[in-house]
Amino acid sequence: MTRPRTLQRHEWSGMTYEERRTYSAELAAWRATPEGQLEVAQQNARDVAAFEQERIKLATQMFCDTDAEPGYQIGLPPRAVEIVLAGPQATVAIEAVHGAEDICILLGAPGTGKTIAAVARVHEYLFDVANWSKHDPREYQTRPYFRRPRPIWRTAGQLARIDHYKQAEIDRVGKVPLLVIDDLGAEFNDSKGFFASLLDEVIDLRYSSRRSTIITSNLAAPGFAARYGVRIVDRIREGGRFVGCGAESLRRRPGS
Repeated sequence: MTRPRTLQRHEWSGMTYEERRTYSAELAAWRATPEGQLEVAQQNARDVAAFEQERIKLATQMFCDTDAEPGYQIGLPPRAVEIVLAGPQATVAIEAVHGAEDICILLGAPGTGKTIAAVARVHEYLFDVANWSKHDPREYQTRPYFRRPRPIWRTAGQLARIDHYKQAEIDRVGKVPLLVIDDLGAEFNDSKGFFASLLDEVIDLRYSSRRSTIITSNLAAPGFAARYGVRIVDRIREGGRFVGCGAESLRRRPGS
């Protein structure tokens, strides 16, 4: 059987209804032959490869913040982004956050890979094929579309500057599917406990809705409890975990 030739768009639009039905029937008959099935399989493989290539490109742009306008970027630390793209070394922190869907608190001395691990979790989330759709609802096109909200990355200092009267912003931080709070403990420790109250509200929102949360801190467990209170610690223990990442820095020193 001879394959029907591929029509140009203007040729198809110029056909009558009966001509289109005849052509479609001939094409369906061709695709049912062994040769036609092979052609369809090869085209499907090319389509899948092209889609995956475009998806990886878009995910990389999101991860590197090269696709968003100012104010809509994730804001990951550039050095950590470079390390994760190059392939970070295996650490306790990296293992702890892999696939994490709970509240994971990474505790340890500076240089133990906590921030790198948090960035690696964001990378995992952005590149997860399950978070992508083949159809872009904004343009009604078949193209890779990230169908989940982007993760939110906040240093503890940035989180502390959230206006306590802007409930919409607190809700956004509290309900986003993936939230990272980096360097908790470095923020200003206000004597009136405003930040502890804000953190308690955010943790409560994320605990109740079971949202993935990564928090890094240079504090040891006793210092964490003393700074933020038993209430927050108990909620984290019930809905997540504390992970000790060690006391020895992994950063290379000059001459080492």
